[in-house]
Amino acid sequence: MMSIKKQLLNLGSMIKNSFSKHTRQLLHKKSGWVRRLTWRRIFRIVAWGAAGIVALSLLFVGYLYITLPNINALVNAAPMKQSTKIYDRTGKVLLYEINGNQKRTVVSLSDIPLDCQHATIAVEDKTFYTNSGLDFRSILRSMWVDLSGGILAQGGSTITQQFVKNAYLTSQRSFTRKIREAFLALELDRKLPKSQILSLYLNEIPYGSNAYGIEAASEMYFGKPVKSLDLAECSILASLPQAPTYYSPFGSNRSALIDRQHLVLSLMQQQGYITAAQEQQADNEQLVFASPESDNIKAPHFVMYIKNYLVQKYGENMVENGGLKVTTTLSWPLQQIADKAVADHATANAKYYNASNEGLLAMDPNTGQILAMVGSRNYFDVNNDGNFNVTLADRQPGSSFKPIVYAEAFTKGLSPNTVVFDTQTNFSVGGQDYIPQDYDGKFRGPVTLRQALAESLNIPAVKVLYIAGINNAISLASKMGITTFKDPSQYGLSLVLGGGDVQLIQMVDAYGAFATGGIHYPTSGILEVQDSTGKILEQWHADPTRVLDANITNEISSVLSDNNARAPMFGANSALYIPGYQVAAKTGTTDNFRDGWTIGYTPSIVAGVWAGNNNFSIPMKWGSDGVVVAGPIWHEFMQQALPLYPKQTFTPPHIPSSGRPMVNGEWLVKTTVPINGQNGLLATTSTPPLFVEDKTYVEVHNILYYINKDAITGPQPSNPTQDPQFYNWEQPVQQWVQQHADQFAGMAVNQPVPTQYDGNGQPLSGSGGSGGQSSPTTPTSQSTTISASITSPQQNATITQSTVTVTTAITPANDVKQVGFFFDGALVGTSMAYPYSATFSIPAVAANESGQHTISIRVYGNDNTIATAAQTIVTNIPGLVSPALTLAAPNSSSFPLTLSATAQDVNAAQVNSVDFYYYPAGKKDQIHPIGEAVSLSSQNTYDVSWQESPGTGNYVVYAVMNLADGSQVQSNEEDISVQ
Repeated sequence: MMSIKKQLLNLGSMIKNSFSKHTRQLLHKKSGWVRRLTWRRIFRIVAWGAAGIVALSLLFVGYLYITLPNINALVNAAPMKQSTKIYDRTGKVLLYEINGNQKRTVVSLSDIPLDCQHATIAVEDKTFYTNSGLDFRSILRSMWVDLSGGILAQGGSTITQQFVKNAYLTSQRSFTRKIREAFLALELDRKLPKSQILSLYLNEIPYGSNAYGIEAASEMYFGKPVKSLDLAECSILASLPQAPTYYSPFGSNRSALIDRQHLVLSLMQQQGYITAAQEQQADNEQLVFASPESDNIKAPHFVMYIKNYLVQKYGENMVENGGLKVTTTLSWPLQQIADKAVADHATANAKYYNASNEGLLAMDPNTGQILAMVGSRNYFDVNNDGNFNVTLADRQPGSSFKPIVYAEAFTKGLSPNTVVFDTQTNFSVGGQDYIPQDYDGKFRGPVTLRQALAESLNIPAVKVLYIAGINNAISLASKMGITTFKDPSQYGLSLVLGGGDVQLIQMVDAYGAFATGGIHYPTSGILEVQDSTGKILEQWHADPTRVLDANITNEISSVLSDNNARAPMFGANSALYIPGYQVAAKTGTTDNFRDGWTIGYTPSIVAGVWAGNNNFSIPMKWGSDGVVVAGPIWHEFMQQALPLYPKQTFTPPHIPSSGRPMVNGEWLVKTTVPINGQNGLLATTSTPPLFVEDKTYVEVHNILYYINKDAITGPQPSNPTQDPQFYNWEQPVQQWVQQHADQFAGMAVNQPVPTQYDGNGQPLSGSGGSGGQSSPTTPTSQSTTISASITSPQQNATITQSTVTVTTAITPANDVKQVGFFFDGALVGTSMAYPYSATFSIPAVAANESGQHTISIRVYGNDNTIATAAQTIVTNIPGLVSPALTLAAPNSSSFPLTLSATAQDVNAAQVNSVDFYYYPAGKKDQIHPIGEAVSLSSQNTYDVSWQESPGTGNYVVYAVMNLADGSQVQSNEEDISVQ
């Protein structure tokens, strides 16, 4: 080697002297030398310049070669390694030490099964036995793949190169390191037999989780020595060295590991190491992995999340051996609270709801920093895939995605006061039917968006998404940190109900923007990374972006924190309610109960919980909605975490006013005018008083009648039927109007207000208006000749009977054509003869509700003048019986089980339906529907069949009767024990 060194140094000296001589000659030429250059001289200059570059390159390469360490010393040397330490946000709690307890057991090549050797060679270096330490064809192929952006099945480095890099060099990507690696590989291949090189490689390389060498990896992942491994297990170990952290069986990418295993087996079959039958058998083998060791690791899912980030950024070798000091964002006190909250409810979820796993993630919305992460209930429970991190997994969010859609709709001009109709609607436009249902199967008619979002109603939510726009909603979700919606064209209106995959970590990040008044901070788990010398490699810095107007987020927070608004669906004391704190929260449940979500926030902290099964093809039991399986975990975490922060409240929103009906909350557009009841024309002074009546015209339409969804604040559409969804929405609304005709008794529904006047007289006061209202107790033309008063009942008289007689005093009595009698504005009688009195029955609704009411009269004179009078009365009618509902105690606990409820003091025509419910004893916040009875099974009795057992335990059952007037009556509660 010394002779080579001297020759290289002599060559460098000769080149230097020669190059210097010609340079001096050129510099001393006369100033006009350029004009006298010939092509021959130019060629000579270029040639000498190229020769100089080549010589310098050779000199540089030679220098690298002669400064290489002695290969014999390297083979026997022990590499120096430093551990990477991961800390919590204080820098004092050590979460994990990577390589701090490095595991390695050297075994001879004879103890390593041929399948393991062949699997490694097949995927890492198929020319291992024929190359000289370098495989130039593989190098060229790797360069081509890098340039073309393809996927490489095998690496460009040989096994010999990989051993040299791992054992003696660094993972630094540099030209110098690659040259040194090539020289050492060539020298090692010349010095050692292939079998020894393979043995060194298999005992040296990292397999992840602090396992170095194939023996330690076998013990780590399979719990047995390498000599006991079969083909399938060998192919798994051969899959790891390319990216040990990513492919780790203890990580979240096991499906990717299995895909790579299939590739390894395929390459082995192609290269003749195994047969096609052996490949198929190994592909189909059910692998059993050992339990990951729990020693010296805190917050394991978070630690592995951080480690994966570090490996991607700094390389496997730097993380395993580089001595990094990593200060994370994790709050150890909050992590302990999160671990306990999940553990406290895991057993019950598994027992009662068939939910084998839960995940929790908490974040500081004002920084985007992760404070706590629980990826599964037990990281070390291998039988339940405990190492799987569900906070990073794609899952459907159910209704927890709705607030993002509502925020986009509010941005376009809707508000919590806006009204839409909750009616059965087919949203199909010339294609497949899409008819979503609300959770309880009911239809509520007109509802505000506050009510719709708080109660998590599905049909209104789909309408809100249509108005907001699918692409707009996806764009907002992307701005808020959700990156899983790759192709917006793949999504339809079901997106608002959770029809697109998201990740818990990204949903929590998105809700953080609601907590901060519209400011989004990217998710971060790192505060600082230092190398082994103390040099700071990276440091957290704020990178905020405004994604929503502050008032829009105030509107969302106002709705999601409105416990009264959500109480009709969830109850007043649900898991979403935390006494003493204003907390915004939303649940989500997917079809067939595969996913249960609860996400909520204050201005200080945002947290989300997912519950279900890691194998998401397996659903939970029926009724396992988000508030039941995820809500209690979220509630426990927030209840203990909130006292650690200053108590804060949300800023009340300013809800803008709009000139559009329904956008402002006015779903019933009412106009009252006096008309001639005989011909329908607007009444005038020439209309006979007997024919004059106040008639109310009402408009009831779907919201698309009043707005253009692409310009909500713009003018009302001149032809709303052009919207492709108009008729889909309008028809159910008109059906609802017909079904509730009693609410519009005496009104003209969706009829034009008359514009023509009756006869030749002058219009009566208030006639012909549009949009205003006139009361029948208000005179339309003040009389100058007639005076009227009510003599009985007297002002503020208490009425104790269901009928009442009204007497009057009218002067002059002989100048009266007709007297009309009204109760709370409704005509209840007329009189055309002295003494002008009337007896009528008090309407049933008023009779059943004690309180103040108005009796009024309208007197029509012979000279077309009108006089009015009114009195206030109080109804207090004893003996009226309120409807009641009695639930019979269950006479069995065998399923299917029949439940019966008997209605009293009400007839079948007054009952819409009777709903039956149950909840676990002592847990009234976990109410589940059983079913609905809409017809009588016998006299005044309603039955329902309870099909599926809720599981062993004590439960409470009850029923609710829904009356035609919109009121509800709850039955008594009965206990039932299910064995």
